[in-house]
Amino acid sequence: MDPNGRAGANNRSEERMAAQAQRVAELEHRIRALSELGDAELGEFTRLDWVLLLVLGAAVPLAVLYWGAP
Repeated sequence: MDPNGRAGANNRSEERMAAQAQRVAELEHRIRALSELGDAELGEFTRLDWVLLLVLGAAVPLAVLYWGAP
């Protein structure tokens, strides 16, 4: 215990830093694994994907706004 009565402040700080370092290492590992994948593993962006993107991202919200307008 230090003179100010803080027993585990340094311990908690070290644990937080170790946990953060572990998360960073895991994220770096995942990013490296994803960057090594090719198009075959990730899939292709097809015409259907574009249609769904346009309909769900633009047409449906505009229709809801038009329908809900006074």
